[in-house]
Formats: sequence, structure tokens, C-alpha cells
Amino acid sequence: SGYSRHEIEGKMSFLELVAEGERSRMAKYHERRRINPGSVPNSYEFTFVNRSGQERRASVTVGLVPGTMQSICSIRDVTEEEQTKEFLEAILHNSADAIIGLDAEDKIISWNMGAEQLFGYRASEVIGRHFAMLVPKDLIETGELQRIGEETRRKGHLKNYETERISKDGRRIRINLTRSVLKDKLGKFRGTSAIVRDVTEQ
Repeated sequence: SGYSRHEIEGKMSFLELVAEGERSRMAKYHERRRINPGSVPNSYEFTFVNRSGQERRASVTVGLVPGTMQSICSIRDVTEEEQTKEFLEAILHNSADAIIGLDAEDKIISWNMGAEQLFGYRASEVIGRHFAMLVPKDLIETGELQRIGEETRRKGHLKNYETERISKDGRRIRINLTRSVLKDKLGKFRGTSAIVRDVTEQ
């Protein structure tokens, strides 16, 4: 924060450390926490303003001190984490390769510019739909999707698998496919990522 303990304790409101545009939300959380603690989140992000007036993204975990109406909180600066996340998201979104995120049921949850250019669909047209929409019917009938899914789950990945997919205009595209398993922090399976390259002219 840039402030000493002597400068803050008993002299400053916590809201003075919050960006002006977010003070109303934070004040409502503060008020509702004293009436019904379960009605507001215990952890969330906000914009923190330090002594020099610089804005930083912060993650806060807050709760009431048992038997009192006083709050205690832990604040962590996540500015660099947010910037790194935004940078990586920009790389994925703008990659020339088609990068597709699938949930545990093989429904599309992310779709980058490369995928849009390769298949002709905008993200709004495919999010929530099953990946099978891109697979030729004859390959579905041979059980290709099941085989790919089983091998990816068993090995954790599937590398450089050549097959065909269908574009929005009905063209069959010869592609190179790499699939990888996605897990959460506890190691639970959450879905897969697919990197698809057009190798039709190779």
C-alpha cells in the first residue's frame, strides 16, 4: 500500500484504498456481511489504490471476527498475474493455429481466431455445441471420436494425429490434431484442448 501501520490504523477507512468506481460495491458487501455473512462472497477481486495513487488489482479474502462486528481480511496483489493471464489469452486468441477448448463432455467452451479462420464459424456459433459438429459423419460412424477421447484420457495427450474435419461450407479439411487433457488444481479432469492445423496442401 505504501502506508505505514501508524498512518492507517484508526485513521483511514478501508474504502479509501479502493478505486472510486468500486467503492459502492465494497460498501454494500461490508454492510450486508454484518446482517447476513453468507449473502456476500468471502473472496473476490477489486482495484486497490496505493499511497502514490497507482491502481493495482488485488484479491481479498474477508470475514467477521467471531463474536464481533469487526472484519479481518487478507489482501494479495495479483496485478502481474492478471497481466500475464491477459497476455496468454491474447496469444491463444490470436494464434494462427486453431485452438479449441472442450469440456468433459466434448462441448466447445473456447474458440480462437485461428479456429474461426479454419472452419468458418464465429465463436458465438459454436460455443456450447459438441465437437462432433466438425467431424465427417463417416468418421463418427467408425468410432473415431471415441478412440481419440480414450487415448487422450489414457495418455494425457494425443500428438500429430492426421484426420479430416468439416468446415462451415461443407468442405472436408485434412488436419493435424493434437489433444491434451486439462485438469484443475486438485487433479480432476475438466476437459481437453485441441490444436488443429490445416495440412490439406502438404
